[in-house]
Amino acid sequence: MEPLRKPLQSVWNIVLFNWHFCALPAGIMLLLALAWRLAPDSLGDVAGLGLLLAAAATLLPLIVSVMVYDTSKLHTLDWLDGWQISPEATLVNIHSGFDETSGALHRKFPAAPSTVLDFYDPARHAEISIRHGRAR
Repeated sequence: MEPLRKPLQSVWNIVLFNWHFCALPAGIMLLLALAWRLAPDSLGDVAGLGLLLAAAATLLPLIVSVMVYDTSKLHTLDWLDGWQISPEATLVNIHSGFDETSGALHRKFPAAPSTVLDFYDPARHAEISIRHGRAR
């Protein structure tokens, strides 16, 4: 069976949905990198330190996301192996706009009927990241 997800798909989705949060730090890091290379020694050292801190603040959450979402068994649902679903049971999947698990649940438990509940309300949830996710 072919993999259902591409390598680093979750972290790539995070970047795509939140590109507006990534653009500013990327611009700041570019300016700091230029200052580090072009500024006099003492100012260049400060810019280099700023570049290091900005890169760490930007990349560490993405590295943690890779560990949590892309290298775990979260999306394979292997952690549900051995679960017995009653024939009368209905699976319920609740999400807020970007559903990556309903299909996997159906493949894991094909005989169980399922209901997907999306509690996203555009009038109440104004986060642009969720709108980006829903658009995909």
